[in-house]
Amino acid sequence: MKRIKIADSLQNSIYRFRYLICGVLVVSFNFFGCGLTHEQDFIDSTQVQNTYVAKKTLSQTTLGVQVIAENLEVPWDIELEPNGRHLWFTQQKGIIGRIDPDSGKIEEVYEVPDVLYRKSYGLLSLALHPNFSTQPDLIIHYTYRRSNGIRSRLVSFRYLGGKLINRKVILEDIPGNTYHNGSRLLITHDNKVLFSMGDGGRDELAQDPDKLNGKILRLNFDGSIPEDNPIKGSPVWSMGHRNPQGLTQSPSGIIYGSEHGPAIDDEINIITPGANYGWPDVTGYCDEPYEIGYCDEHSISPSLYSWSPSIAPCGITFYNSDVIPEWKNSLIVGTLKNMSVRVLSLDETGKAIVNEEVMFRQYLGRIRDVEMGSDGDVYLSTSNRDWHPNSNPEYYQSLSIPADNDDRIIRLVPISKGEANYLNEVEEREESKVDLSVLSERERGITLFKTYCASCHKEDATGVKDLYPPLIDTDWVSDKGKLIETVINGLSGEIEVNGVTYSGEMPGFKFLSNEELRDVLNYVRSSFGNNAGPLTLDDINDHR
Repeated sequence: MKRIKIADSLQNSIYRFRYLICGVLVVSFNFFGCGLTHEQDFIDSTQVQNTYVAKKTLSQTTLGVQVIAENLEVPWDIELEPNGRHLWFTQQKGIIGRIDPDSGKIEEVYEVPDVLYRKSYGLLSLALHPNFSTQPDLIIHYTYRRSNGIRSRLVSFRYLGGKLINRKVILEDIPGNTYHNGSRLLITHDNKVLFSMGDGGRDELAQDPDKLNGKILRLNFDGSIPEDNPIKGSPVWSMGHRNPQGLTQSPSGIIYGSEHGPAIDDEINIITPGANYGWPDVTGYCDEPYEIGYCDEHSISPSLYSWSPSIAPCGITFYNSDVIPEWKNSLIVGTLKNMSVRVLSLDETGKAIVNEEVMFRQYLGRIRDVEMGSDGDVYLSTSNRDWHPNSNPEYYQSLSIPADNDDRIIRLVPISKGEANYLNEVEEREESKVDLSVLSERERGITLFKTYCASCHKEDATGVKDLYPPLIDTDWVSDKGKLIETVINGLSGEIEVNGVTYSGEMPGFKFLSNEELRDVLNYVRSSFGNNAGPLTLDDINDHR
């Protein structure tokens, strides 16, 4: 995607006014039989091409794709200033910024001095007080180092004179990890703070009501605990979450959350007080044999929507504007792994998803957050300089990710038909789908490896230094019992492979059939220089 020059706010306003006046003249001249018939006669094509990099055509609306900020480093959260035009954002490396979307002018407001930044931790989410114009307070969530490991905290500030002052820690010493730290902050209609926190790599904590991990927490803005929380004296609002990274609220008050599944069963949930969403015993819908019994014995809130394989849904926003009528009463979801924007249309109750549209496939790359503007525009932030493209460059090479000007904040703006004529349509890549049933055992093993394993262990099985171990010349592969148990049940925490210690999570793949497990494991055991014997279906079944 080429770089663009952001139009000056005043110039943009003059252009829009001129276009409106010229449109009236076109109608007048046509009425009196004069010769002006094309709105393009009044459009500055250079202005259009300098403002937008492409167009996205919907059924009724054409959107201009505009880059309003670039050369950022993982803008994790974007938040529109309540009753204002400025957009606030965090960069994972620890910088809080504020941007005028019309001029593109950015001011760096604050740099977190003690942020611990690497992989999927650092400066994460941000929320602004709903009465920001009169009470300019905000809250951030970030990770830091303590002697006993990674921790995270919520901190509030006041914005005054272009700076953040009055730093106050409102929630401290939350156990963190190199993964599954969440996070998303949301200020609800009743001015309470909702905060999504992942399980921190310890899935058993998600079901412990005394622990903060694997929960959505609810606080007052000053950090105190609301009197009407489900558990008196506890910030826990809901539990049984794996790694929730999106929160939004509809005008009617329904709260929606997005959540990463292990390798399947990413979720959209309606978040209600005191609810249990099942992790680690239930993922997605309660439909697998090993989940049904658990759901029968426990009160588990079902997912509103689920995706398999994983698409890694992240930031979400409820769209409630007439400006883009096709999207009204929808959830707009950004995805990381799938590199797309999902528009989930809701029914009138807001409690059922009736349609899903997938767009911008692999065009912008990984989408970290989504925000609806007060004027009906939609903002997106990319996440192309995060740990995954950095650790797996060959995985993204054909997509040219990251681009030279990544990371970016994008604005989607409705434009006229005349403006659209000067722009190229967004180029999207169709998702390839493979029918496993027509493949040979080895072909099926290769396909499954690329689908579920290569994004971490790499296609050549060499792994990623300090993050994911290799699958070459190790007893984790050659020991068939150890391999089968690990792949079916997953693991979390520190392990040693070929003398090197790794700390992370590998999800369990018990959702795969015995045939699929046999084929993918035999592919690993007979490839990459490995020379282990083949596994049989009986071998797999013995470890179910």
